[in-house]
Amino acid sequence: MRVRSLFIILGLVFLQLTAVYAQSNYAYKRAYKLYYKYAFANAIEAYSDIYRESPADSICIRIAECYTKLNQPQHTANWYAKVKHTDTLSADHYLAYGRALESLGQYADALLWYQKCARANPDDSRIPYKIKGIEQQETYFKDSARLKISNLNVNTRAYEFAPAYFQKGIVFASSRPREGRSASNYKWDNTPFLDIYYAPYYRGGRFMELIPFDNAINSSMHEGAMSFNNNYTRIIFTRNNYFEHKKGRSEQRVNKLKMYMAERDSDNKEDKPPYSWKNIEEFPFNSDQYSVGDPSSNASFTQIIFTSDMPGSLGGTDLFVTYYKHGQWSTPENLGPDFNTEGNERTPFLHEDGRIFFASDGRDGLGGLDIYVATPTNNGYTVRNMGYPINSPRDDFGLIIDKAAKSGYFSSNREESLGLDDIYAFSIQEIPEAEKQEIQLNVCIEVREKDTDSLMANVSVHMMNVEAGSSRTFTTDENGQLCTQLRPEQEYVIKAEKATFLSDCFRMQTQYAEHTDLKAAHPLYLEKLKVEQKFTYENVYFDLDDFSIREDAAAELDKIVAFIKSHPGILVELSSHTDSRATNMYNEALSLKRAKSSREYIISQGIAPEVITAKGYGEYMLVNDCNDGVPCTEEQHQQNRRTEIRITGIQKSNKAQTKAAPLDPKKDYTEDCTEVPLIPQSQISYK
Repeated sequence: MRVRSLFIILGLVFLQLTAVYAQSNYAYKRAYKLYYKYAFANAIEAYSDIYRESPADSICIRIAECYTKLNQPQHTANWYAKVKHTDTLSADHYLAYGRALESLGQYADALLWYQKCARANPDDSRIPYKIKGIEQQETYFKDSARLKISNLNVNTRAYEFAPAYFQKGIVFASSRPREGRSASNYKWDNTPFLDIYYAPYYRGGRFMELIPFDNAINSSMHEGAMSFNNNYTRIIFTRNNYFEHKKGRSEQRVNKLKMYMAERDSDNKEDKPPYSWKNIEEFPFNSDQYSVGDPSSNASFTQIIFTSDMPGSLGGTDLFVTYYKHGQWSTPENLGPDFNTEGNERTPFLHEDGRIFFASDGRDGLGGLDIYVATPTNNGYTVRNMGYPINSPRDDFGLIIDKAAKSGYFSSNREESLGLDDIYAFSIQEIPEAEKQEIQLNVCIEVREKDTDSLMANVSVHMMNVEAGSSRTFTTDENGQLCTQLRPEQEYVIKAEKATFLSDCFRMQTQYAEHTDLKAAHPLYLEKLKVEQKFTYENVYFDLDDFSIREDAAAELDKIVAFIKSHPGILVELSSHTDSRATNMYNEALSLKRAKSSREYIISQGIAPEVITAKGYGEYMLVNDCNDGVPCTEEQHQQNRRTEIRITGIQKSNKAQTKAAPLDPKKDYTEDCTEVPLIPQSQISYK
């Protein structure tokens, strides 16, 4: 009996354990299924039930991952903090934990996890940006008093984001409940689907009652960021992959984002904003396999910048551009590393002055998504963080700014927001005249050797104030740099020169800037002179069959004089060339006479005779195919009638030469010296 009873008891225990195991296995499978169906809010509940029954690091990590997807940094940080054995965390977990702490303003703790991530994955290009952002926090608060922000009256406890200018107000996306639409929620976070609303402007920063867009635009799925042409007759907007009442999915069963274009229904004469819309069509580069969204168009609707994770992206989501040419949209081009990082770039806004505002989580900043402005230069774009209060430790994105670049709107989920995402207004305050008189800009300029890109110390740099006509000369320090105080709203010409190097120059315009520590957007580059190097002067004109120096020829020869004086130690050969017309012997003799008369003129301007020799080459060194008997235009013949100097030697010193005045207040340097913008020093590094 005892044996039988023991078997019965063991059997009951086994059945109970089996039931517990089966129940536990079912709970794991259910939580796993919810997670991989992107139902993160429900997955958190399921995993939390499991954790209460059986605490484990793996469950903590999975719950933290869910909260990361839901963008809830406080919960993310709390669950990562529960992990007992941190060696089970991957580099991606270190990064996510650091980001959560950074979004909470806990920068010192975030730095420790970013440093762990750097050691675990030294190839992650985002981490140096993150560490840099924490180490230079104070730079993001500089001049913050000039920016005023306010929360809009359109905001609710739901999502409100992606503002766009529209008629006499704004449009934006919102997840607020709307009468007449489906009651189903988005499984990702159990919130209602997004629709587009129009908010007519009232006064005092307030908007009138919202009007939803018609059902041609708003659907049962998400509608998001949008953009219009200048007269609001065309729209391009973001929507889930849903068209003509059909839902599309990727091979992984994911409903991606697409962009759609529509026209305003001009046949509806009684129509008022937000109007009726028709002829909805897909953006030609939509795909079931990747997302496209966040469009920003120019006024004529011929250029669109947008966000995508399509093949060719550098990181998570990148910025791309397409142009409308010859009746079709061009293949999208990635905007490249000036904009895109290993992280996510979002919500571009193309301003009519050429600047591009966008959000990124892959750069230095205050935390989460920060807003940046990209300013075009001769060599691409320079990008700077817009600082506080536009940016905060949380997500800040979707900025638009008016034509005058004085006010605008942006989206944020910062701690003081009313809802999940709110829309904020901002304005840039004018600097009082009394303060303007006190402002001094600290401007730094670098000089580098062109061939090696190395910094050059002890280089003479001449700086001329164009309006005042005054000029000063500086010398670069051991870091190849000079810094000086300049007044705003002045135009300067900057020229660097050093013996045995070609000089370089640029122009710059100083402005009343948010940052007073500025740097030229690219260095002055000096190219080392080399023996046999040639320089052509095409405008040394002579009368027909004559070798007398004309007045206009003298002006061009003065450039050669200035070049030689600016580069003490060089020896040059001056050569004169003719076209192929007339005989070889005649042309050779004529070119020699012209070369000698040019040399005599140059010597008369203070150049030592031993520095320059003269040679006439006639028609023996044509630069094109205009030989004897070949029909050519006068312009082609003129290409051959030229004066050249060739460097024949470079000496260490030449006391016979004197320095020329480096900059002439009477000269227009517009063609010779390109304009270079000034950029906050903390936001630039030369490559």
